[in-house]
Amino acid sequence: MTQVLLLGATGFIGSSIAKELDHQGIDWVGVARNYHAGERPTLSLSDRKAIILALESRPIIINALGGLKPKSFSDNFSEAMNEFWASLDRLTCYLQDKPPAGILHISSAGTVYGEAPGRASLETDPLRPSSWYGRMKVMEEGMIRCLANDYGIPIACARVSNPFGNREASHHGLIDVLITRLRKREAFQAAFPEGAQRDFIYAPCMAEKLVRLAMEGHTGIFNVGGGEPTPLQSIIDKARELVPGASIMQCDPNPSDIVNSYISTDKVNELLGPSDCALNIEQYLINKLG
Repeated sequence: MTQVLLLGATGFIGSSIAKELDHQGIDWVGVARNYHAGERPTLSLSDRKAIILALESRPIIINALGGLKPKSFSDNFSEAMNEFWASLDRLTCYLQDKPPAGILHISSAGTVYGEAPGRASLETDPLRPSSWYGRMKVMEEGMIRCLANDYGIPIACARVSNPFGNREASHHGLIDVLITRLRKREAFQAAFPEGAQRDFIYAPCMAEKLVRLAMEGHTGIFNVGGGEPTPLQSIIDKARELVPGASIMQCDPNPSDIVNSYISTDKVNELLGPSDCALNIEQYLINKLG
């Protein structure tokens, strides 16, 4: 009997969750936008027959579908919108046909809140995304939550900040891309507004919290992150210190980039308690580049 249907199992967040499910011995089936062979094959999101069959056992759905990035909308807006809508439409049809036992929907804290209001963003704050990617994330959240309410499906929405430290996905996120480029002696382009701050969370710690939210049946909206703002320039400065002569070029940011993005994690920490798997960014950089 399948306990979890993991959507986006091959992505940065999804693969981190997959490791945690394996660690806890939880039976799961993975779904990706395209079929992937291998030791643990993943279903294709378009394979309706296989997904409906997996839903027969009423698993919990963890939705970590990604694929699109903010750059996707600026490069080809129409194509990105069509891809986004096609995936969302397909998913909602599956949920209507075979409602699962519960849903954990993973959203992006860094894009849905927009500029932090002079403090850490709270789950109750209005959503003011500055990019089309963020606006689509808000729409996705709303549609899935409404559908879950209509069909009586328990749902939790996790707004995740910037994860780092997934060893199988070193091409994702500022920190891991920076490390990968410097270790290969390649140039890195740092493009962010002056004074920019972000909230980061170690990927295994993130996955532990997400799996607990899903498997313990919690409902509501939860910020999942480190809970501390980190100046992006401090990351670049530390990397330069650890790798003298590193080729790091400061570039102009995207006009839609916000300056301050950080979240309050009080709600999820009060619910789940402190985690013992946290790793701070400076130590991670030292481990990888020192």
